[in-house]
Amino acid sequence: MAPIVVNAAGPHSRQINELAGVAGSLQTTTQPHRHEVAYLSAPAAYIDHGNGFVIDLDTGVYQRPDGKDLLIGSADPDCDPPDIVDPDDYSSELTEQWTLRVYRAAQR
Repeated sequence: MAPIVVNAAGPHSRQINELAGVAGSLQTTTQPHRHEVAYLSAPAAYIDHGNGFVIDLDTGVYQRPDGKDLLIGSADPDCDPPDIVDPDDYSSELTEQWTLRVYRAAQR
């Protein structure tokens, strides 16, 4: 038996732990959460000035450049309930969370 095993199954890690029979003996557990991110065209000044990663815990969003785009994601604020999903059966459609994150980022 190996002294250390790394479970790198991502959203399926809980199922792998259960298959391996170790789920009940671990100090931590995992759950797959669905997170929507927004990709928008970044203002030229944002890209030209080398703006980096920005996280705003008041509005619960982060933003960072991604090529010529601006990526906006969630900082998991307490006011947003987690979207816990089945990793094999979840919606890939955008919800109102996409718009909410963009509005929150626009406040900054």
